[in-house]
Amino acid sequence: MTTKVKRRTFLASSGAFMALPKMESLAGEAVAQADAKKLVYLGFNFGCSPNWWEDNTGDYFYKKLKVLKNHQKEVSILRNFDASSAGNPHWGTSTLLTCHDVHSTPGKSFQNAISCDQVAARELGQAYRYPSLVLSSPNSSGSGDGGWGPGHSLSWNERGDAIPAMTSPLDLYHALFGGGKVSKEEQVYRLKQKRSMMDSLVSDIKRLNRQLIPEDREKMEQYTSSIRQIELDIARAEKWIDTPFPKATVDKPGPHIVSGSPEELDLMYSLITAALQSGSTRVITYRQSTDGILRKLNFASESHSLNHLRGDESLKLNDSRDKLRLQALGRFFDRMKAVTEANGKSLFDNTISSFACNIAYEHRIKDIPAVVAGGSLKHRSVIHDKDHTRKSADIWLTTLQAAGCEAESFAGSSTVVGDLIG
Repeated sequence: MTTKVKRRTFLASSGAFMALPKMESLAGEAVAQADAKKLVYLGFNFGCSPNWWEDNTGDYFYKKLKVLKNHQKEVSILRNFDASSAGNPHWGTSTLLTCHDVHSTPGKSFQNAISCDQVAARELGQAYRYPSLVLSSPNSSGSGDGGWGPGHSLSWNERGDAIPAMTSPLDLYHALFGGGKVSKEEQVYRLKQKRSMMDSLVSDIKRLNRQLIPEDREKMEQYTSSIRQIELDIARAEKWIDTPFPKATVDKPGPHIVSGSPEELDLMYSLITAALQSGSTRVITYRQSTDGILRKLNFASESHSLNHLRGDESLKLNDSRDKLRLQALGRFFDRMKAVTEANGKSLFDNTISSFACNIAYEHRIKDIPAVVAGGSLKHRSVIHDKDHTRKSADIWLTTLQAAGCEAESFAGSSTVVGDLIG
């Protein structure tokens, strides 16, 4: 007999992610919050142009593409950092922040590890309404989920399970600033309904699990990890039900957006800036598509074929794609620089931002494209590992320690990028 379980969709309540409003009596706390470094991890799909490493001065960025010039002294482009632990040239983001060999666990076809953002969230984010914000472009087309690879986001919990991402700018806006005129009683009712539905679904899963073959049980285990995350979100929403939303600092977005378009990037960047400014969180990940950018460039295929670099025209398209992505990144930095925090520094100076992918060009998984910016780090145009010995895990350990985490190692690395913090 075949058992059928209906697919159910659960949406975070409008009160799921809230922050304390700014109050004069909490001015000291505001300064302390500003002094605490924030972390933003940005991951993009299917690599970059080989011109990314045109020389050791950053001329590809600053002269050829004419981007990030205004931020040159506050940006570091990292060369020869190795992400070969990813093990798959089609996965641009699955292990970007975990640096884990997902095929190394006996008896499992895929097992990831905790991502660095969740290390930070566990240590630095518990006092915030949202320990971390996990964001992504909507579903991407093409090979390997559009070059992302397995998972729902850049983020993986301590069990190595994928953490579901919020993909709608409108949902993120409501999560930060509220969902309209919904009474406390209505919010409580919705949360109780969700908890009841979750309890019923967990019961169904336990009953069904007994009928599954081992291969399907592994898939079900991955599914139930998402259920556990929803349960945690419900519990946190219940805890913060009496906390009012902060006042919105950005306009309410429309309901429709093209995945991976410059418009989506700008909109999500403005909301990320608002989330950090409001004190809603201290840790954010954002997994980006490039579908919309390629459409804007009238490229008929998708990112996978473009990464193979066949001919001069493909190379020009890679450069054009990079330019649009990096222009959006520069506008994000401009937004953060325009926000002055309670400690007198800009939000940009108080935030360590990274922009990276697990693959480079022609599906290479060494010498990955990576940029680190802000955070009052010791920046230079290019940090070049001439010995080819550095791992991407070194970058993430550096960001963790620079943000105040007590982590002595991450993903097997106990070495920081000394040029950034020395």
